[in-house]
Amino acid sequence: MNILDAIKHAIDGNAVLFLGSGFSYGAKNLLNSSPKTGREFASDLYKLAEVPSKDENLMIASQIYYRKFGAAALSTLCRETFTIKQAAPHHITIASLKWQRIYTTNYDDLAERSSIENGKSLTPVTLEDSPERYLSSSKVCVHINGFINRLTTSDLTSHFKLTLASYFSDHFSGSLWRRIFDQDLSSARAVIFVGYSMYDLDIQRFVYAADIKDKTVFICSPTLQENDSDSFILPEFGTLFPIGVQKFADEITEILGKYKPSPQPPLHQFRKSKLLHLSQFQLMLTLKNYFCLGIYKQI
Repeated sequence: MNILDAIKHAIDGNAVLFLGSGFSYGAKNLLNSSPKTGREFASDLYKLAEVPSKDENLMIASQIYYRKFGAAALSTLCRETFTIKQAAPHHITIASLKWQRIYTTNYDDLAERSSIENGKSLTPVTLEDSPERYLSSSKVCVHINGFINRLTTSDLTSHFKLTLASYFSDHFSGSLWRRIFDQDLSSARAVIFVGYSMYDLDIQRFVYAADIKDKTVFICSPTLQENDSDSFILPEFGTLFPIGVQKFADEITEILGKYKPSPQPPLHQFRKSKLLHLSQFQLMLTLKNYFCLGIYKQI
């Protein structure tokens, strides 16, 4: 899929947005700097723990810092690093679109703050939240790895996916949000990953199994090199656009100025044959998702 069509689907409200750490470029946190990517944060943790290492594994780095300084110190550092003080204009532009749903592996509250700047409310949810409470609205951001505003010291070894212990359980695979995720990938006309490197093997498996390569695009850093791992991995899942988050927002602004949103398709265009192959639970999720998108005028 080309980027023009992907943005048009997003304007129509028929696209899923998936945010990685690269999305945070240009934002300001409580330390007055941009939130760190996973690799950058890992390097900082090694330095703070005075452990010489070229490794960029966040799980190991955070565990070393946790053991040396304790849960309270790590929690404080995370809050200072991933609580957003100011969103950049390009974040606000991207958040202005009528996304079908937003998913992120980021801990920060950038998506929510960007929506506020647009005069919109975006509800942050984690895997511990029941989807039934939120399926009546597409205005949610699902934080797969945890949300900074809910972080407690006990979460560092469980629901906040950071330290070694938190990786012992695969919370996403067994959650109801995983099923919502599958349905969203299936129903969306476009799936747009911004600043995400497919680092998580579970996400890789889910996206690959969904067979959505033809409608998936990746917005990556403009400094991406041909020999970088992302240059080899990401094209297996979709079309790669190394233009950066700021240029992506510029493309949105340009298209918004001349594109007229398409009306939602009527009910009869949703093929009944697709419903016949769904389980009762999947059928319920599908109907609710489509109802929330305004496709079902009556059930």
